[in-house]
Amino acid sequence: MPLDLARSATILPTATETSIFGAAAPAMLFLFLRRQVSRSAGIIGAVILIVTPIHVWFSQEAKGNVPQMTMILWSWLC
Repeated sequence: MPLDLARSATILPTATETSIFGAAAPAMLFLFLRRQVSRSAGIIGAVILIVTPIHVWFSQEAKGNVPQMTMILWSWLC
């Protein structure tokens, strides 16, 4: 049992961080596409990202894919 508690204590902050980045990614995509293409393209792109099953799945797991994608979108905005 202590091993499970130790494992969950290390995964929880990472999973929370990944969820926050996953929630921020559609907003960042909207802002990027609004600046580069149009407002409607930004809305369509954000909605597609929101309903994409792989994005939702990876946002729930403690992996580095979603924070990395969000940081790339953020760097494109700068």
